[in-house]
Amino acid sequence: MSAQEEAREAMAQSRQHKEQVEKSMLSRTQAEVETATNDGVEEEAREALSSKRRRDEHLQEAMLHRAAEETGLSGDATQNS
Repeated sequence: MSAQEEAREAMAQSRQHKEQVEKSMLSRTQAEVETATNDGVEEEAREALSSKRRRDEHLQEAMLHRAAEETGLSGDATQNS
């Protein structure tokens, strides 16, 4: 093999190695982006669920308070009659 052929072979191997490294980096980056996106979506879902739960609890407490007031008011009204 001549020096030129050896140089071409070395350059081809170097280029193939570089392409393989780039593909590997791209694959890792895509996996990280997908993981980060999924984690973000899951966190948003947890926060939304927590917020909904607090809102529902607040509404239930308000309804119970209102019902207690109305029951107390109607009890007072019958006692005054």
